Amino acid sequence: SAGLYSTDPAPAAFAPKDPAIYQAEINADKGATVSQTPTGRAHIETYTIMHDRNGPTFGLLFGRLEDGSRFIANPPKDPSLLSEMTKTDYLNASGKVAQVDGLNVFTPD
Repeated sequence: SAGLYSTDPAPAAFAPKDPAIYQAEINADKGATVSQTPTGRAHIETYTIMHDRNGPTFGLLFGRLEDGSRFIANPPKDPSLLSEMTKTDYLNASGKVAQVDGLNVFTPD
């Protein structure tokens, strides 16, 4: 929150906008389509790397294909890559996504 203070009275009392003005636009935006079996060039939108006591164990990421559709995938189970993803920002990193043994796997370039 924020507070603005003055010794002069406000020219008008605060009145919030009627939510109906912007709610229809929010409701109309259905968001990106989701690809259950993505393949091809893509980039990472967000990701997380999970750790156990010995370090990074696996990752989970959300990405976008070139057609704009969204997908969920894992990075390869490569300890050095997972460790690198905790040290370097991989947001918006490009690469390829494909099905590997029934899982979506995103491999950065």
